[in-house]
Amino acid sequence: MNFLIGCFLIFLPSKIKCILLRNIFSFKIHDKSKIGFSLINVLNLKIGENGSIGNFNYISNLENLEIGNNSQIGKFNRITGCSTLSAKVHFKDDFGRVSELILEENSAISNSHILDCSSSIRIGKFTIIGGFGSQVLTHSVEFSCSIQKSKPVNIGSYSFISSGCIILPGSSLPDFSILGAASLLNKRYSQTYSLYGGVPAKLLKPLDKNMKYFSRKIGFIS
Repeated sequence: MNFLIGCFLIFLPSKIKCILLRNIFSFKIHDKSKIGFSLINVLNLKIGENGSIGNFNYISNLENLEIGNNSQIGKFNRITGCSTLSAKVHFKDDFGRVSELILEENSAISNSHILDCSSSIRIGKFTIIGGFGSQVLTHSVEFSCSIQKSKPVNIGSYSFISSGCIILPGSSLPDFSILGAASLLNKRYSQTYSLYGGVPAKLLKPLDKNMKYFSRKIGFIS
């Protein structure tokens, strides 16, 4: 989608905006989804039933943005990418790279977060990036050869990211896990039902598998 068209669509009512995006760009947007006053400039957009994008988000230069059923992006988030179609210099050696954000069903990104989708970010079902002020990064400088490199980030299902966290390229948080506030995740972990935290983050303790958060049927927490 063209950046200028995205700017034009910002202030249209959600229903009209969704109709235009479906008919003009063939985006797959469910009739019961909602899009607020946000700038959206992506090549492919898919929003499932009851999926939503709130107000005052800046979402630009992604190849794919997928929001699953009952999933949501809150307010004041900055989500940027580096499409393989437009990037002529960066990440030339990162074969297979896709600039995308995928939120599986019943997941959520709350408010005022920064997501760098130079490579893929996948957020599992029933997972929440909560609070505010977290950063998820998929690219960095490789100083040994003075080039920018990208690596995907995966956040598992039924997990929770607390406020003020930084997640670095190539990192992975397992299913059924919690990342404590102000933590720095810089590697791939695999042990589920665990609390991770610190700078850098490390395994702090196992979590009770019977915690209701890990078995809820509705993504939203009242």
